[in-house]
Amino acid sequence: IGAVGYYHAQDFLYLRSYGATRLRVDADGIKFGSDSAAANALDDYEEGTWTPSAIQGGTINTVDTGNCRYTKIGNTVHVRGEFYNFSSTNSSALIVGGLPYTVANGLESAFPVMYHQVNLDSGYTQLTGYAQSNSNNFRFYESGDAANWSALRGDQCGSSTDFILAITYEAA
Repeated sequence: IGAVGYYHAQDFLYLRSYGATRLRVDADGIKFGSDSAAANALDDYEEGTWTPSAIQGGTINTVDTGNCRYTKIGNTVHVRGEFYNFSSTNSSALIVGGLPYTVANGLESAFPVMYHQVNLDSGYTQLTGYAQSNSNNFRFYESGDAANWSALRGDQCGSSTDFILAITYEAA
């Protein structure tokens, strides 16, 4: 019913349980069940740190490097981070760079943001993050309802501003 073996004729390692192949490792990577399609192979896993940086709209003075980490599995990237002591009098939209991988073309990603000491405009109740297509950047948007949102500006952030975020996106 179970076996671990190597099939020389097609050059792959396999693990069988309860009479069926559960895992297959070949030149494409790891495949599960009876799937043998190269496009479905798990062929990449990586963990590391990243450093957010202000591209436009202000200066990030402190980054919690212990909390700025990422995990990449295949082309899916999960990033988490915290930065604070933001300073700015700049009225430009706040754009933050430093994502570890470029966001895939046409596959922007929105994500929730925890924040402290941000002066939202009247009528807005929350911040939503937006990872930009074809870039390593993200920005924040003030939002209230589906018809009401605009880019957060650097001058809306005080010296004690703190951002905590988690982003999942598809890498290019």
